[in-house]
Amino acid sequence: MILYKKIQLGFTIFCLCLLTLLFILPSFFVSKDEIYVRAKCDEAMRALDKEDYVSAKYHCDELHAHFHKRADRLGFFLNHSLVEAVDAAIAEACKLAEMEDPSAAGALVRVQHAMEMLMKTECFRLGNIL
Repeated sequence: MILYKKIQLGFTIFCLCLLTLLFILPSFFVSKDEIYVRAKCDEAMRALDKEDYVSAKYHCDELHAHFHKRADRLGFFLNHSLVEAVDAAIAEACKLAEMEDPSAAGALVRVQHAMEMLMKTECFRLGNIL
């Protein structure tokens, strides 16, 4: 009977650790990616303000490559439609920067808002629980 209690306690502790990990990991990955996306969007917007479309395109392409690598991992934890929306917004910003369209800055703002929305809705926070 004592062995059964120890096994049950061990399994309970394992399940609690697993649940804690599942709640913490998405927040860690999304917050890390949000910081990178925000920084790259800011760099691209500064380049667009200077009408340096080559630099803006470079930053957008770098952002798109980074997010495309991370999208599978983010999709594992998060809502796929939100991750795809961010990816589509980044692709739109890249295309507009390639066409030397000043409205690429608006697309980059949409990327930032999409990442912010992803962070607010999908990450484990006390406000999300309540």
